[in-house]
Amino acid sequence: MKGFLGAFLVFLLWSFTCIYYVSTRTSPSVADLDSTSTRESQVKLNAANTGKINKSKSITNELHIDSTTNTHIDREASILLAEEIQKSIAISDTIDITKDEPIITFENEFDIPDGPSFSSKVFYPRYNNTDLILDKELVAYASELKQLLKNNPNKKVTILGHTDNVGSDRDNFTTGLKKSRQIKWYLTARRGIPRSKITATSRGEEEPIASNNTVSGRRQNNRIEIIVD
Repeated sequence: MKGFLGAFLVFLLWSFTCIYYVSTRTSPSVADLDSTSTRESQVKLNAANTGKINKSKSITNELHIDSTTNTHIDREASILLAEEIQKSIAISDTIDITKDEPIITFENEFDIPDGPSFSSKVFYPRYNNTDLILDKELVAYASELKQLLKNNPNKKVTILGHTDNVGSDRDNFTTGLKKSRQIKWYLTARRGIPRSKITATSRGEEEPIASNNTVSGRRQNNRIEIIVD
């Protein structure tokens, strides 16, 4: 009887040992679960980051396309300006801007027709001392003006030089005339607009658009006005 009980106890011990061994081999431990969960979370995080990166790249590409489109016209004007500057950095005193120009005096300036014009444009060019410096705005407008005159062959252009009231009225008239002739020279000699289409004259200090008592006002009065009639 004792032998039977001993054998039965050995059998039970062996059975429990087998069951424990099988359970530990087939059921994941807490550490295994944590490791699996961590791997799954990392996979999901990587996928999310990949999606964000792809989305970011997509947005960057879209912004790049928009930026390219918006700056296309500016780039063309900049290229044209660079070409013009290669030809002449400034329209300077070494160029005879009075050649073939009519004699215009302070007492006998050209009459400018009153009333609304076909189109008009005001510029505030930069100068190196008294030399006109080409800029992108003037270069772009020259192209527009050339096309406008091509489409409207009966139209004429008048360029008016305006100044502030610093100095004598005669000197200011001469300064305004020189500036308007510089613009005419550029439009005709560099951009190919016929000279017969353009008249350059001066208003000097006679037509201010702001007070000459302030720096900003005088800056506004020193301008070039281009009128197409």
